[in-house]
Amino acid sequence: MCLLLASRAHPDYELVLISNRDEFFGREAITTRWNDDDYVLCPCDVPLTLDSHRFGTWCGINKAGNVATILNLKLDNVYNRENLPHLTSRGKVPSAYLSDRKSPFEDWNTYGKFADHYDGLNSTGDFNFFYGNCREANYRIIDSLTNTFTVLQDSDPTSDDSYVVVCNEPFHPRESHWKKMQLAKEHLRNLIQKNNQINQEAFIAECFNVASINPYKDHNDDTMMKSDRITREAIFVPPLKVVTKPSFGKTTQERFYGTRSQIVILVNKERTKITFVERVIHNSEDKIELRSPEKPAEQVKFVFDLIN
Repeated sequence: MCLLLASRAHPDYELVLISNRDEFFGREAITTRWNDDDYVLCPCDVPLTLDSHRFGTWCGINKAGNVATILNLKLDNVYNRENLPHLTSRGKVPSAYLSDRKSPFEDWNTYGKFADHYDGLNSTGDFNFFYGNCREANYRIIDSLTNTFTVLQDSDPTSDDSYVVVCNEPFHPRESHWKKMQLAKEHLRNLIQKNNQINQEAFIAECFNVASINPYKDHNDDTMMKSDRITREAIFVPPLKVVTKPSFGKTTQERFYGTRSQIVILVNKERTKITFVERVIHNSEDKIELRSPEKPAEQVKFVFDLIN
């Protein structure tokens, strides 16, 4: 179950964003790179089309400062869209927003406005979607229930409005039921408040440390490691032996599921420079026992200036 943590409360950064992608290891993905004529920086879902403007992604940012992260949303059957006959890929939602070069954020900042720009929104599988513009310090969450939430309205370290955590349960600014949400909120606040006098490399390392918290790291219960319960309780989900069931998202032939990619995005206080780091822990079902947050399959870093 994917997880997003974000804050505006750090004294050195306008935005700190941490994204964990929990996914089947057998699904192919392309590590973060420049897309859309070097305008959008993001990892990409596979397969790709020949048209570089039609990529799918789960997390990215563009040169104008538009940032986006999408997560699967788990709903009771009475509410969900998963039974619709023709669902649109969730990965198209971030790419639709990030690829736009004409419209200001104001024209996208509600579910209804977003749907006016992207006609696939109403047929997209259930989702939570964090997006905004870091130049404007203006951020929203929309979901497949058609809700719109304004988030990160403050930058005071003591204010709850300076932090946001999103996972695969329905979003509510002040409450959550999953243990991983409560754990993430606590550690995000500690990360921001206790690491404000260290250099950027050290801070990025601390961000990845938070993204890698697993209270069951030393747990030897094989039943737990085959259960989806841990996906709702741990920030970092270790490799799970998949038992085919709808709760993991779909019927699948892949054998392992867990946190396979972690992303840290930092926006400087002047809102002019972006640092983007992706750590790909697992990129296949091979060598699983050799991979960990400390020994990822790959790590890439990009630093660039926003355009005026």
